[in-house]
Amino acid sequence: MTAPFLEEPWAIERPILLGRGRIGFDSADLPWWQPSDGGAALPLAGEVSGVIAGTELTQAAVLWSGGRIELLAAHTPWGRIGHG
Repeated sequence: MTAPFLEEPWAIERPILLGRGRIGFDSADLPWWQPSDGGAALPLAGEVSGVIAGTELTQAAVLWSGGRIELLAAHTPWGRIGHG
């Protein structure tokens, strides 16, 4: 996942399609994307709905911006969810 960032380090925002994972919270109640394959967790920007937190997501479309990701859309066991 780091290759696109190394190729264009000046890019401010970058869309990313994440694989299977879930959203969890750290000890300060900040949301993080936790990939199912044990990869590195990514910090999320903004608030996360209690409904989606902890739910296994099969894919998620996010926007990387300023060291955090913003969740744009995701596939859940109940169907697709999206922003807006």
